[in-house]
Amino acid sequence: MSEPEPDDRVPDPVPAGPPPPIDQATPRSRLESAAESAAESAPEITVDRWAHRRAEPRPLALLWTIFLALSTMICLASLAARGATSYESYRPAARSLLTIVAIGLTVLWPMVRLSQSPARSPVAAWVWKDLVVLLLPAQAVIWPQVFFFLAKWPTEVVGCVSAMLSAWAILTGALLAWASTLVRREALESPRRASFMLIVLALVAVGPLLSLPFRASGRTDTSSPAFDVWGMTSPVTAVFELTRDRLWTGQPARVVAAHWWAVAIVAASAVFAWISFGIWSRARSGRDFLDLIASNPRAGPHTNI
Repeated sequence: MSEPEPDDRVPDPVPAGPPPPIDQATPRSRLESAAESAAESAPEITVDRWAHRRAEPRPLALLWTIFLALSTMICLASLAARGATSYESYRPAARSLLTIVAIGLTVLWPMVRLSQSPARSPVAAWVWKDLVVLLLPAQAVIWPQVFFFLAKWPTEVVGCVSAMLSAWAILTGALLAWASTLVRREALESPRRASFMLIVLALVAVGPLLSLPFRASGRTDTSSPAFDVWGMTSPVTAVFELTRDRLWTGQPARVVAAHWWAVAIVAASAVFAWISFGIWSRARSGRDFLDLIASNPRAGPHTNI
């Protein structure tokens, strides 16, 4: 009888019993390794601190337009209640409206921006974008005051008011650019933000506050019926100074050369502040770049040979 072929042999039975124990020292399971690899390859999720600035300056333009519309309605509400339609009765409301515009440009705007995280774009760029969306609607409120059915102020007076508010807004923008650069990496609760806001408030209010002792003592030798120097030291009081009644001149309001010189001083201060900011920010950027290279030589420019 021949032996069975190797392929015809019956395999040995597998011994019954529990499977061999798993060695605890073996590497982690494939599932855990795959999860770890996926976590390492996944993009890092960071919190976008500038999410509220993505659409700027469009939200600011919308809010500013609503602010001007509501201010106009409030100032005209008293006239509608009394049924007053003459321009003599409208002029006090027009002065109040222009004063609100001045406060919005020089106080509310920096207050809003200093309470937010700065945009990622260059500071000067977004400040000038803000100025454009603020000043254009403001001009739409200022210049109609020349019409006979509104304040009927002379064109020269309205033009001086427009130039004055624009100069103060540009000067405020320069201060805002300085402040935003210095607090760029600080928290929203930083006391330095409040300190810069106090500086802005002081710039607007210091002139009228300094004039109080002179006015209380009756020392009016620094003022004249045609020009009040203290009235031009603040954008708020300058509105009343430029538009106050001067009926003895034969016109409802009148500006003299001294008023234009006062506006020119503010405009020159704004230009000087912006030039100084440009020089300072450029030097600051170069110094920060050199510090970065000193701390990490690979961060600097290099050439592959």
